[in-house]
Formats: sequence, structure tokens, C-alpha cells
Amino acid sequence: MRETAYRQIRDAGEKLLALGINTTHSGNVSVRSETEIFITRTGSRLDRLAESDVISVGLNEEGKGIASVELPMHRAIYQNTPAKAILHAHPPYTIVFSLMEDSIFPVDNEAFLFLGEIPILKPKEVSGSAETGNLLATAFNRGTHITVIRGHGSFAAGENLEEALHWTSTLERACQMGYLLRTLSEFRYREIIRARRDEIRKQKRK
Repeated sequence: MRETAYRQIRDAGEKLLALGINTTHSGNVSVRSETEIFITRTGSRLDRLAESDVISVGLNEEGKGIASVELPMHRAIYQNTPAKAILHAHPPYTIVFSLMEDSIFPVDNEAFLFLGEIPILKPKEVSGSAETGNLLATAFNRGTHITVIRGHGSFAAGENLEEALHWTSTLERACQMGYLLRTLSEFRYREIIRARRDEIRKQKRK
């Protein structure tokens, strides 16, 4: 499992940088087995991970050691959801929108179909907190694939890292398109967002 986890995490880290979603040393990635979490080492360079940069810790083990500072958040999500992979990224357009909105509604149809409304959390502790991890777990259990912490970045959870990368890159591209539309026409942007919000409310009433 360790070798498989390393290859999956290394590939995800390379893709995050290639897509312009992360800087060299930002974000963290993990997968889990029945009893262990495999997560990137604190301060590791995600596009050049060595096998020693992937740390194995017990699913219910306390402490962080040299694992990512976000380990308590990953652990809380794994303990409280069916997620098997988690990807925490710092996508720039997504972060900007998190500072301007209370939730994100994609303006493009594809992202809206896949992601719907993306919640933005505003916890007291934005990094390394099990309490914040529990807030993320609650959001995932309500059906969202990806959640954003205001000003900090996104957390995507899925069956595997390929799925989590899909949610992350889809949201970032949607925010890029939202930025372009908003630059061209604030009125048209707000019109689409109102329509998206109304559609979500109708679905919830069914």
C-alpha cells in the first residue's frame, strides 16, 4: 500500500503544480488505508516528492510529527466520512472568490453540474485544527465534493486522488471563468449567480 500511495500522491503533486493550482511547497495530499493515513511531509515539494516525503501515521494516532501541519484536518475527515483521498490546494482564483463571496456558484454549466454550490467555511483556526476538520467533514457529509476555507484554500475529498484533483481543477477553472465574466459584466455575473442560487433552492425543496 505504501508504494501505491506514494505514486498516487507524487502524481497528484506534479499535476497541481503543472496546472498552476499550487506553488512548489504549498498544499498537502493524502490517501488512507483501513488503519493508516499516508500524507505528505511538512514542507515537502509536491512536484518532486521522494518516497521519504510521504509519511505513514495511524488513522487514530495522536500527534503530527513530521507529517503535514494539516494532518489533524485530514484525520478528522477520514474518521467522519467515507473519503479515501484528500487534496488540499491553494488555487488562486478560488481563494480570491472565497474572500468576496459567502459561497461559490460556478458560472459554467459543467462545473455547476459536477459541483453545485461550493460552501465557504470561516473557522477560527484555518490551519491544522481537528475542529476545522470536523467542519469540513460535515460539509462533505452533506454531499459536497469540495469545500473552501476563506482565504486559505480548498479541500477536496473522493474515492481516489484523481477524483479529488478533478474537483479541485474544475472549481479553479470555474472561478477563472467567473472572474472573466465579472470583469466584463458585473450585472451579467450577478444575474447568473442568482439563477444558480434559485436552482439550488428548488432542488432542496423537492
